[in-house]
Amino acid sequence: MKTILALILLISTNAFGDEWTRGDTYREAAFQTLNIIDWGQTRYIAQNPDRFYEKDYSGLIGSNHPTTERIDIVMSEIAVSHFIISKALVHYGYRTAADLFQYITIGGKLNSAINNASIGIEVSF
Repeated sequence: MKTILALILLISTNAFGDEWTRGDTYREAAFQTLNIIDWGQTRYIAQNPDRFYEKDYSGLIGSNHPTTERIDIVMSEIAVSHFIISKALVHYGYRTAADLFQYITIGGKLNSAINNASIGIEVSF
């Protein structure tokens, strides 16, 4: 019930705070694109446990060798929660925090994707 109320609040017209901008959309699209790449790389790790182990999300996923099902759940939660947090920060007038949140998380995802690729981790769905 709390989740539904939160979503209604976020989707409702903007009573205060800033408007969602084209820049917000571009940053969110960049994050979501990198999240999909990272998602596929994490699935590749799970499909190759003899060669790789999960390091970045092991605490969140619960294992160095998670199942693809667990990865799908966690990475989809990350995708949805990132949008909700970004939208809420903008909606409630925390424009600088929203921008920083998006830029920092984009940087983290980009770093993970590049590091994974550099050690031979592919994207696999």
